[in-house]
Amino acid sequence: MSALTGIGIFVGGPLLGALLALVLGHSRPWQLMLGAVLGEAVAWAVGRAWSEYAVARTLRSGGMVIRATELGWQNQLLTATILLGVAVLVGSLVALARRLFFAGQ
Repeated sequence: MSALTGIGIFVGGPLLGALLALVLGHSRPWQLMLGAVLGEAVAWAVGRAWSEYAVARTLRSGGMVIRATELGWQNQLLTATILLGVAVLVGSLVALARRLFFAGQ
C-alpha cells in the first residue's frame, strides 16, 4: 500500500491536476505545470489525511504505531522542493505530449 500511495502522490496527483487544467481549457505549458503543482498539493493533503486516519484506526484496534520524530524546517523544505520539482516535471511532460500529439488538430 505504501508504494501505491507514493505513486499516487508523486505521479497521480500532478497528472490529474495537469489533465484537469487541460480539460478546463488552460493549454499553455505554464498553466499545465501550475495545474500539476495544485494536483500535487491536493494529493499530498489527501495522503496526509489518509495517514492520520490509518494511524487512528490502528490505535483504536489496539495496534502499535511507530512514528518518526517531528522533522525540522529544513527537511520540510527539502520535501516540498522535491514534490514541486516532480509536479513541474509531470506538468511539462503533459504539455510536451499535448504539443506533440494534439497541436495539429
